[in-house]
Amino acid sequence: MKYQEIVDILKVGVHSISFYKLNGDLRDMEAVTRDPSLIPEGSYSSGNDNLGAQPGDVVPRHVSVWDIKNQNWRSFVTENLIMIGLRENVTQD
Repeated sequence: MKYQEIVDILKVGVHSISFYKLNGDLRDMEAVTRDPSLIPEGSYSSGNDNLGAQPGDVVPRHVSVWDIKNQNWRSFVTENLIMIGLRENVTQD
């Protein structure tokens, strides 16, 4: 799946994803999003296409996502993505 396809999917709602970390470990994340309505105010700049990235860090193969459970930004490499799925009933703690 290409970068823009992944970003478009993550723009709405909350998703589960599985991917290989750079060290080869498998990571499952249960509640991630790029939906601005679900990210706490002040956690990103609305002008930043790669939400959560630092200035100059926007790399088209790295996708930043908001981890709802940990209330922090995480990222993964597009070619390491194994699964992405929409979560229907996710509550924020």
